[in-house]
This record gives sequence, C-alpha cells and structure tokens, in this order.
Amino acid sequence: MAKIKQRPQIIETIADFVTAMGGTGATARFLGVGDSYVSNMLARGYLPTGFHMRAFAEIRRQGWAFAPSFFGLEGDHAEVVMALVPVALPDHSVSPGE
Repeated sequence: MAKIKQRPQIIETIADFVTAMGGTGATARFLGVGDSYVSNMLARGYLPTGFHMRAFAEIRRQGWAFAPSFFGLEGDHAEVVMALVPVALPDHSVSPGE
C-alpha cells in the first residue's frame, strides 16, 4: 500500500500546495490544466502568477496557513498581506491578521 503524504501545516512551496490539494491530479482539476502542467510547476518550483488569486482563495477557504513567499512576496508586500490575513511567519508562528 502506498504511503499517503500528510497535508502540510503551512503552504510554503508549490509542493506543499499540491500535497494539500490532494495530489497532482486534484490540483490539475482545480486549476483547469493537465497533470503535466502541474508536474512542470513542481519541477520549476513555483505557481504561475495567473493562478495566484485562485490558489489564495482556496487556501483561505480551507483555512490553511501560508507563507507570503509562496506567492513571491517579500518585504513591504509581505507585510501588507500579513496585515490583512493570518499568514505563516518565517518562524512558523501565525500573525493575527487585522
């Protein structure tokens, strides 16, 4: 029997997102793309910007924590996001959001 990957507590990478979504096929269906597209995203290590809002909405709907860096945000931009919604901090604590 294959070992099932545990869902990550914090979405920090595209691999974390794909695992949380239930795998390559489930992520592909969610994004409306083929499995190979998701495999390519995994190989490149990033989520194309055209999918950021859809992924953000699903992450929030599921109540998952995420690192701003998942969306390529750093510095002031990360601070703005952290002020709006609870997100994972670099030390893996969670900001309260406002």
